[in-house]
Parts: sequence; C-alpha cells; structure tokens
Amino acid sequence: MYDFIFAALPWIAIGVAIALVAANFKKKKEDKNKDDHVSIGICVGMCFGTAIGSSLTETFGNSALTYGICFGILAGVVAGSLISKNKNNSINQSKI
Repeated sequence: MYDFIFAALPWIAIGVAIALVAANFKKKKEDKNKDDHVSIGICVGMCFGTAIGSSLTETFGNSALTYGICFGILAGVVAGSLISKNKNNSINQSKI
C-alpha cells in the first residue's frame, strides 16, 4: 500500500501544479496590476514541508523528506496566490 501511495503522489502533485499554473496564467491575463504573495508562500511552505518531512523520516524513510518539501512548496504556492497584496495599505499611509 505504501508503494502505491508513494508512486501516485508525484503524479497527483504534477496534476495539481499544472492546474494551478493554468488558473494562474488565466488570472494574470485578466489583471496584470494585481500582486500576490507567491514567493513568500514558497519560502514558508518549503520550511514547513521540510519540518514535517524530517519528522516523518523514521516512519516513511528518506522519501518523506522529499515529499514534505514538494507538498510544502505546493501548499505555499496555493496559499500565496490566494492572498493578494493590498497596495493601499493603511499602515504605510499617514493621514496627519
């Protein structure tokens, strides 16, 4: 059962990544002025994926670290693309 799961996970990740790229490409064409937190999400997702993967290495072996990093980055891209930056941030604007 573990062999099937570890064989299927990369294909599932590739499918989700292709779907995200296609959706993000369509969204970028619609609104080029919108900015998002994808790079921050990638960094944070990779950190959490490494932490989770390294904690599961005794149970699943060294491949858990690889899958933890991959799915952490994927989750970071999803979270970062859903959160948009507010260009008119009230903290940066001082109304005196």
